[in-house]
Amino acid sequence: MKTTFKKIQQFVAAANDYLKKFPDETKLKYAIVKVAGRIDAINQEYASEFQDIEAEHANTDANGSVLFKIVDNKRQYDFTRDGLKKSDEAKRALFEVREFELKPHFSPEVPENFPEEYRQYFEGFVLPSSDKA
Repeated sequence: MKTTFKKIQQFVAAANDYLKKFPDETKLKYAIVKVAGRIDAINQEYASEFQDIEAEHANTDANGSVLFKIVDNKRQYDFTRDGLKKSDEAKRALFEVREFELKPHFSPEVPENFPEEYRQYFEGFVLPSSDKA
């Protein structure tokens, strides 16, 4: 399936909350853990693209070298006002619009005590979509 990083992060937050509240071994828990492992590669891809966006829109000196400083062992790029605006727009699109390929793992059953408020975050990842349209 294709999904946005925003939806992936919503799934991760809901899954972590669910597993904390319902630690019993179930087929749903197995599916959650399986999909969580697949998300690691997407996190790396997202981080790489995020860094590319920052470097692309960062300020440069007269020689074309990208300007940055190291803060807490991380690069902190220097931006012009326009560069910062373009960087923020591109990062927002990366988070909310760009779709990543993720293979779901649907649980064949849902526990009897499954709280329905998790369904919206789990559908497409570990539960099939209900397609209420």
